[in-house]
Amino acid sequence: MINEQEKEIGTQGAKLKKPTRINIVVGRNGSGKSTFLRELSKLGDDTSKYHVSYLSPERAGEFVDDANVSHNIQHNPTYLKGQRDKNQAADFKKASKLRLKELADRWGLRLDNDPEIRKDSSRTFDSEFLVHINQMLSNVTLRRERNGGFAFFALNGDSVTPAELSSGESEVVSLASEVMHFFDLCEATKTNLLILDEPDVHLHPDLQAKFARFVIGQIGRLSHDAQKSSYVILATHSTPMICEFAISPMCSIGTKELYLNSVTQRPIAETFKNIAPFFGHPLSRFIGGDVPLIVEGEDDVRVWNQACRTSEGKIRVFPCLAHSKPELNALERSCDGLMRAIYDDPKALSIRDGDGDKSRKEIGSEGCVVRHVLHCYEMENILLTDDCLSEMRNTWDEFKAKAETWIKSNQSHPEVNLLKQVIGSSDRGRDTKLKKLRNIIVGISEINKDWEIVVGQTIGRLAKNKDWPLGEFSLYEFVGAKAIASITNTKSESDLRGTTRSTVEA
Repeated sequence: MINEQEKEIGTQGAKLKKPTRINIVVGRNGSGKSTFLRELSKLGDDTSKYHVSYLSPERAGEFVDDANVSHNIQHNPTYLKGQRDKNQAADFKKASKLRLKELADRWGLRLDNDPEIRKDSSRTFDSEFLVHINQMLSNVTLRRERNGGFAFFALNGDSVTPAELSSGESEVVSLASEVMHFFDLCEATKTNLLILDEPDVHLHPDLQAKFARFVIGQIGRLSHDAQKSSYVILATHSTPMICEFAISPMCSIGTKELYLNSVTQRPIAETFKNIAPFFGHPLSRFIGGDVPLIVEGEDDVRVWNQACRTSEGKIRVFPCLAHSKPELNALERSCDGLMRAIYDDPKALSIRDGDGDKSRKEIGSEGCVVRHVLHCYEMENILLTDDCLSEMRNTWDEFKAKAETWIKSNQSHPEVNLLKQVIGSSDRGRDTKLKKLRNIIVGISEINKDWEIVVGQTIGRLAKNKDWPLGEFSLYEFVGAKAIASITNTKSESDLRGTTRSTVEA
C-alpha cells in the first residue's frame, strides 16, 4: 500500500515521497506532471489494496444523463478509467452526474439500514451532500427532484438547463460530485488516492479557492482511521488554489522536475504563509503584473502599500511581511522555489534593513528574488531625508531649529539624548537606529500623519513624477539606486528620472 518506513507512495515509474493528506505538485509546463499523476493512478489496478480516482485536466461534456455512458460504465469496468487516462475526457461531466446519482442511491441504502440516521430528520441527502456543492455556487442551486434526478434553479426559482450553466459552474458541480463520490467510498483498510490534474481549469480564481476549501472539508468528514490512509494529490498552476490549500496543516508542496520520476513533498512553512496573499490575490499576477516585495516588519509593509497607491501605477509591488532577518531569508527561498515552479519568467524583490552597515554593498540574488539592502539603518531613517522633510514642509535647518525647541521643552524625555545626537551629527543619524524617534520626528514637524504615510507618499510621489533628486541626503541615496530601479521596474536613470542620465549599474 504505502511504504510507511520510507513514507512513499508510488510505482516504478512515479514515486511521491513524504506524502501528507494534501499533496500539491507544481512544475512548469512540459515537466511531466500529468504523466506523473497518470502513472500514480495505475496503483488503482490493485483494487484489493487501493481505492483510486484520477480526474483528468480537460473535463468535457455537460452535466446531463446519457444512456450510452451509463451502459458503458455498467458493462465495462475499465471504461471510465480508460476515458480519464486521456488529457481530454469527452464524457466526463455525464459520468459525473452518474456519480452523484450513485451517491444518492448509497445514501438511500444507509437510510434503509441505519435506524439512527432515520431518527434524525435533519440528516438528508441535501444536508449531507448537496449543501457542499451549493455553497460554491453563487447564481444557481442544485436540487434533487422527486424522481431521483437532479435539476438546477436560478435564485428566482426559474429552471436552468445544464447547457445554460457557466463553464465554471458546470466544472465545479462535476468536480464536487466526483470528489464526494470518492470520499464516500474511502476505506481505512485501503490506501485511498484522489488524484486531481489541474482542477483549476475553467474556474474563476474565487471559485478555485472555494473548491480548495471544499476538498479540505471533505477530508475532515472522514473517520479518523480513513483519514490516515487517504491522500489528495493534485497538480496545479493556480496560485489562489495553492494558497487556500496552504492554510491547512495537512498540506505540502512538491516540485516535478523534467526527467525525474519522483517528487518529494515539503511541509508548508509558516514563512510561506506570509507571501501566500500575493499568490492568492487574483489581481496581483494575473492582471496587474505586480511583483512580490519581501520586507522586514509590518511598518515597511505599510510604507510600500502607501507608495504603490500614491505612485498611481508607477510602483507595482505586493509587499510581503517578514518579521526578522532569518524569516526574510527563509521567505526568499520559499518564494524563489514556488515562483520558478509556476512561472516562466519569475521575478520577486526583497529589501532588508541596512542595520548600520556603512559599506553600502549589494547582495546577490536568491534565485529569481532580486535582493537589496537599504543604504541607511532602516526605513525610519528616510524620514530625515531632504525629500521627506520637504513632504512635511521643512528643510533640514528648519527641522533642527524645531527639534532644539522641542528638546528645551522636554528635557526629561528618555529620547532627548538620541535626538541631540542626530541633529548634531554630520550624517543625520543615517546609520543609527531611529525607531524610537520616528513619531517624535513627525510631531516636531507638526504633521498630522503617521510616519509610514509620510515616507510612503514621498516615495510614491517621486516615482509618479519621475523626480528623484540627487544629493547626500536624498531619499534616492538612502534607499539606494538599484533598489529604486527595481521597485520602479526601470533599467536606466533616464527612464527613472525622465532625463538623459547614465545607465543604472546592473
